Amino acid sequence: MTKRTLIWGLMMVVLVAMSAMAVFAVDDEGNPNDPNVNDRANACFTGGTMEDRCYVDFNNDGVVDEFEINWAWTCGWHLIRWEYGLIPSSAIPETCGGLLPPVMEEVAGSCQLLYPEGRSMNGATSMTYVLFDDSGFLNTGAPTYSDAACQNLRDESVLSPIALADTLEEAQDICEANSDQLSSGWERSWVGLLTSEIDNVWVCISPL
Repeated sequence: MTKRTLIWGLMMVVLVAMSAMAVFAVDDEGNPNDPNVNDRANACFTGGTMEDRCYVDFNNDGVVDEFEINWAWTCGWHLIRWEYGLIPSSAIPETCGGLLPPVMEEVAGSCQLLYPEGRSMNGATSMTYVLFDDSGFLNTGAPTYSDAACQNLRDESVLSPIALADTLEEAQDICEANSDQLSSGWERSWVGLLTSEIDNVWVCISPL
């Protein structure tokens, strides 16, 4: 067996292992737990932010009543739509206050998908979001989030300077406006899309 064949074999083993490890959130019918495509999407389903909080004896009478379950699932239905940025926090029923995360303020800026599910930083398989301000620029080390409302911080940070723009020229302008934060000798030709799946996040590629 040649060295090249061995390397390719090891790469295939790693790719298969990573594919097996990727777990995608689904509802109880096997559909994506994504409110953009599934009207039944709910934070109570496995993988949702309320999956362990929807069959709870909230009034401590020793019995998990049907009204408690219905209440939790109603809140979960609204919560996942807020997490995906489909509704404002004001649209969540006030009765859900005791179930929801303590921080429910609307964030200032644009919460943008950085990596889709199954293709994230450091081999993670969940979606990754970042929060851009009006400048449309984020430098290395900026925080990342696990939800579309940019409320829940992830452990990872941004790995390279990035720009939010609809076109390559706009991205180059943003990177150039922040070139003092990039490596010396930076050039506009270094700018390119961060991933092929996201068409409006560009990396201000710095040389090694």
